[in-house]
Amino acid sequence: MRIKAACHMLAHNLRDEQNKLFKRFEIENSQLSKIENERSREYFERICGYVSQFFTVLLPNKGIEAGIRLAIESKEGDGVIVFATVGRSTGLNSKRDESSEAIPANEGIPGFFYKRKNHGVLIYNDLAEAHKQGTYKKTANDDVFKGEIVTMMVAPLNAWDGKRFSMFGLLYVTSRYEHVFSLRHVDSMRFVADVIAMSVAFRVDILKRKVQKRVANRRVS
Repeated sequence: MRIKAACHMLAHNLRDEQNKLFKRFEIENSQLSKIENERSREYFERICGYVSQFFTVLLPNKGIEAGIRLAIESKEGDGVIVFATVGRSTGLNSKRDESSEAIPANEGIPGFFYKRKNHGVLIYNDLAEAHKQGTYKKTANDDVFKGEIVTMMVAPLNAWDGKRFSMFGLLYVTSRYEHVFSLRHVDSMRFVADVIAMSVAFRVDILKRKVQKRVANRRVS
């Protein structure tokens, strides 16, 4: 029953977020970017919170947290795609933002999934060893907050880009304890990742359409 309740809360929250998004589009275009910047972080943090709650029901007392990275263009504006953290559950240190690093699409976890056509779930029980093998890219937060994330599962967030399913994000479920995740948790991870991917992809697509419409209106005027 607790697992069903956790699933319901996750789906219910995503549905409510979509409804709120439709309402926000009734606002003047000039205000849209400001509103989205203020609320996007809150949106992703809520998702991570519900994911953390879901897996905490499956794995009680295991220090479960969650995070999401999305594919964006690097700040240099050179067309390079990187995966940047857009939300974390509240159990992870809020100061992570200060030293958070984006991961290039061809390195670490993003690179691993791209080579395997964006499928599967990764389970890490030894991050240091995975870094040596090139399947995990160590960042500053691994040292600054050492011990906060000891093991993790990672799944791609995929959406149809018009030609194929493309990875636009990554979902992380983490624990501060060793050897928490196993193959029996993979199906649950896939389910959660698919549900989140549908909601986030919808959100991004609607926003992109709105921006395109705004640009077109400016050209006409």
